[in-house]
Amino acid sequence: MNRFLSTAFTALYLGMATGAFAQGFTNGSQLYVQSGATLNIDMSVDNVVSAGIHNNGTIQVAGNFNNSGVPAIAKLVVLDGSTAQSVTGNSRFTGVFEIDKSGGTATVTSGTVLIDSILRLNTGTINANGNVVIVSDAASTGLVDDFSAPTYNGSVTGTLRVQRFITGASGFHYIGSPVNTPDMAVQLSELNLYGPNNNQVLPAPSCDPDQLYFGSPYGNAFEWREVGPFPGPSGWAPTCEQWGWFVRSSGPMTNGRGYSAIASSHQTIEIAGTANTSEISTVSYGGLGNTNPVGDGWHLVSNPFPSPIIWSTANVPSGIDGGIAFWQTSGTYAGTYQPFIPLDNKVIGSMQGFFVHVSSGTASWALPQSTRVLGDPGFYKPNHTNSFDIVVEAGGFADKTTVRFGEEGESNGFDSMLDALKIPSRYAQPTLQTRIGRDFFAINSLPIEGHPMTVPMDLVPGISGTFKFRAEHLSSFDIEAHVYLEDLKIGKIQELTVNPVYEFTADENDDADRFLLHFRLNGEEPMYTGDDILMYANNGSAYVFLPEFDGQAQFDVFNALGDLVYTKSNLYEGKNTYDLSQLATGAYVFRLMVNNKPISKKVIL
Repeated sequence: MNRFLSTAFTALYLGMATGAFAQGFTNGSQLYVQSGATLNIDMSVDNVVSAGIHNNGTIQVAGNFNNSGVPAIAKLVVLDGSTAQSVTGNSRFTGVFEIDKSGGTATVTSGTVLIDSILRLNTGTINANGNVVIVSDAASTGLVDDFSAPTYNGSVTGTLRVQRFITGASGFHYIGSPVNTPDMAVQLSELNLYGPNNNQVLPAPSCDPDQLYFGSPYGNAFEWREVGPFPGPSGWAPTCEQWGWFVRSSGPMTNGRGYSAIASSHQTIEIAGTANTSEISTVSYGGLGNTNPVGDGWHLVSNPFPSPIIWSTANVPSGIDGGIAFWQTSGTYAGTYQPFIPLDNKVIGSMQGFFVHVSSGTASWALPQSTRVLGDPGFYKPNHTNSFDIVVEAGGFADKTTVRFGEEGESNGFDSMLDALKIPSRYAQPTLQTRIGRDFFAINSLPIEGHPMTVPMDLVPGISGTFKFRAEHLSSFDIEAHVYLEDLKIGKIQELTVNPVYEFTADENDDADRFLLHFRLNGEEPMYTGDDILMYANNGSAYVFLPEFDGQAQFDVFNALGDLVYTKSNLYEGKNTYDLSQLATGAYVFRLMVNNKPISKKVIL
C-alpha cells in the first residue's frame, strides 16, 4: 500500500519502533523519527518543498532519495538498495550518510549533498558526480569513512569535493590534496594563483624571508624542495633556507606532498577530483632523502586522505623519523614550528601540510589505510608525565622546547622515534632548543636511568630586549625531580622546580649557547645554587662552584688509572671554569680539596 503524507497532516511521528513503507514515501510536512526508531522505505523518498525530516533514529532507503525541503538531516541515513539509486535535491547530512548497497550504484545526479560529519562507505558504491561536498567550516570538518570497521569495503567514484576551512591568521598555510593529482590552477582557483610556475625563489643576502633578491620570482603558492639547489660559497646568500622554495601556479599537485599557500583567515579552500580512499602507497610521494646541510632532510608532506590520520608509532613510514613539525599561523607560538612525536598519537586533519625529516637514505611518504582515524584534529591532550617545557617570551613572540624522561628505549643521543629535531622560528623571532652533539632538539627524550646530568639549551634571540623563560608541567613528574637553569653569561643558577620563571636581557647577536639545563632525578644529589659545592663536566670543560669560604681550595683531575692529569689551586668563590679539552674522552674523577677536606665525583669527558 502506498503511504502518502499530505500537507493536510501537521506531522508524522515514528517512536520506539520500526516503520515500513513498502512502495515509497512522500513527506509534505514534518517527519519525526525518534531515538531508537528505524524507518525502512523500500522504494523512493520525496521530501517536498518546505517539508522537514527530524531524524533522531535511523532512516533506510532502498529507492531514490529526493530532498526539495529543509536540507538538514541528522543522525543516520542509509541507502541500502540492491539496484541503482539516485539522490537529488539539496541535503545536508549532519550525522552519518551511509552507503550499504548489495548491488547497483547510488548516484547523486543533481543538487548538492553536504557531509558535515561522515560519509560512511559500508558496502557498494556511490558516484559523487561532482555533487557531494565534504564540508569544512569553523565548527567541524567532515570525512569519508571506508576504514573504521574491517567489513567496510564500499567506494566513492566520480568527482568528490573536499573542503578545508582556514583557521588562524591570514598568511602562509600548509595544505595538500585529498584527491588524486588535481590541477593546481583549477582546484585552487579561490587563491587566484600567480607567478612563474616552477621558478626558484631568490633570497636577499640577509636571508630575511620578508625580503627577496631584486627580480626574484614570486607567487602565492610554493613547494619546498629539499635538494635545492642551494648555491655554494660564491652565491650571494649561500646558506638561506629560502632557496628551497619554488613557485607553483599550475600543473598537478603530487599526492602526499605539502604546499605553502597564502590564504585568508576563515577562507574555505575546496579541491575536487577522484578521492584518495585506497592505499596511498601505490601513488606515494617518494624519493625523500637528506642531500645537503641546508635542506637537511626536511620535506613538506600532507595528509592525502579525505579523513584524518593518526601519527603513531605503528604508522610512521619506513625511513622517516618520528618527529614532525607544524607551522603555527596564529596564537602564542605564531611564526614557529611546533613538534609532535609518535607517542603523542597526534590526529592530523585532511589536507593538512607539515614537515617530516629523513636522517639518512631514501624514503617514501607512503601511508596505509590503517593510518586513518575518526578522531577530531582540533582536540589534543598531551601527556606531560615526566616531561616539561621551557617557554621563551620576548617582544610579543614565544617559542618552546620540551625535555621528557622515559623508559621506552630513550638514549642520550638522537632517537629517531622518540625525539623531534628543531626547525628555526621565523626570522627576527626567538628560537629555543636543546642540543646534544650536533643535533638540535624541539623534543629531547632522555632515559630516566643513566640520563645526562647536563644538557645545553640554546637560545637564538632573534631580537634584542628583555626575555623571560617559564618552565611548565614540572609538577607532572611521578618521580622526584629537580631541574636547574644555568645562565653562563652571568654565572647564575636557578632551580626551576622552585622558581619556574627566569628573566634576563639578550642582544639579537648573542651567541646561542648561553644556557644549560641540569637534572637531578630519583634522589640524586641536588645541585649547587649558591650555598653548596658543585662540580660537573660539560663540552670538555670542568665547572666548580664554591660558596663563600675561608682558606684554600684545590681542584684535581684523575684518570681511570688513578693518575693525576690536571691540577689547579687558588680557586675562588662562585664559578670556576677549566678547559680540559686536551684530555682524551673517557671517565675521570674530579677531586676538590677545601682546607684539606676532599670531595670527589666521577664524570665523563
